[in-house]
Amino acid sequence: MPEVRHRWTWCLALAAVGLALGWAATHLAWIADADLRTLAWIAGNLRSAPATAVMQAVSWLGSTYVAATLILGWCAILACYRRARAAIGVAVIVAAGWGAVALVKLVIARPRPPATEVSALASESTYSYPSGHVAVTFSVAAAAWLLTHGGRWERTAVATGVVMVVVMATSRMYLGVHFPTDVLGAPLISSAAILAVGGVRALRRFHLKPSDPPDRPA
Repeated sequence: MPEVRHRWTWCLALAAVGLALGWAATHLAWIADADLRTLAWIAGNLRSAPATAVMQAVSWLGSTYVAATLILGWCAILACYRRARAAIGVAVIVAAGWGAVALVKLVIARPRPPATEVSALASESTYSYPSGHVAVTFSVAAAAWLLTHGGRWERTAVATGVVMVVVMATSRMYLGVHFPTDVLGAPLISSAAILAVGGVRALRRFHLKPSDPPDRPA
């Protein structure tokens, strides 16, 4: 992982901001009202049948089983090209960023947006804050950046990752299954977890470096 000065300070700060945002959005009425008004405006002004179909397809890509399958496929491809360390690194980064959000969901326990008012889908059973779809997309984007860091594909990976995260976040708000603060909180929590993993010395050998030679059999 690229060196980040004061990594643990950044890690704790991002985690604190993410948790504080979740608590505030859940317990402060003015934030909750602003979130709900935003979703109501989207539902009333932007929804159409074709756009809904597109946004549902985008969200489907971020669902648990689909996302997990795609990530495992990516790791398998890396391993097949004799980049086993890179495959392990990708798995660790994504698991950290995605798993931390799943844990914070249980801690914050924010209810989903009301299905009868703003949601274009059936109410989802899990908690709302932070968005797991945005978290896994952000974590994949972070892994892709780390994989290409310092190489000629780095800018492409960053630009593609930003677009992926924005589109996934937009789809979740458009469909009314997440509040704006939910999609903002996901990158905060995932970033903190990814920085924490990067700070563990035992995982240094799994850091992703484009200059590393392919893994060779013993």
